[in-house]
Amino acid sequence: MDSVINKTSSLNCADLSDLKKDDISETREYALNLLAKIISPRAINVKAVQTILQKSWNPSKGMTVQHQKENIHCITFNHEWDRKRVLNSGPWSMMNCHVVVRDWPPHLTMEDLDFSQSNFWIFVFGLPLNMMLKANPEKIGSKLGAMQDIDFTTKGNLS
Repeated sequence: MDSVINKTSSLNCADLSDLKKDDISETREYALNLLAKIISPRAINVKAVQTILQKSWNPSKGMTVQHQKENIHCITFNHEWDRKRVLNSGPWSMMNCHVVVRDWPPHLTMEDLDFSQSNFWIFVFGLPLNMMLKANPEKIGSKLGAMQDIDFTTKGNLS
């Protein structure tokens, strides 16, 4: 037993450099995977995740959800178009929790992915009429983080 413990405790990444890798990974099933992290203080059941995201995303060819670790799930789509639409749309939420969606390149581990940043929609209500100018959403957004886009198509409150 001590021999196994000694061998595993001294094992490092350099010892694994001769492992074989799949050079045609883009054609494999895992090219249809995304990782979704649900930002919540409580664990959310994988069946609930499957049901809610299936309904929200409505993939044309279906999807499956596999639990990876607490509130991180691997989503496997049956069609690339569905995967791209989910990845490029959003922001996403479920059960009043933000869902951060990331592409999962086959050469990275789950721990290599950064879930610390995400996009949000910000709605501002109650501005006085004389502050409803197109310049002000950018000022408000810059106080919260990097501004990605401003939607001026909502019913005419900005002049």
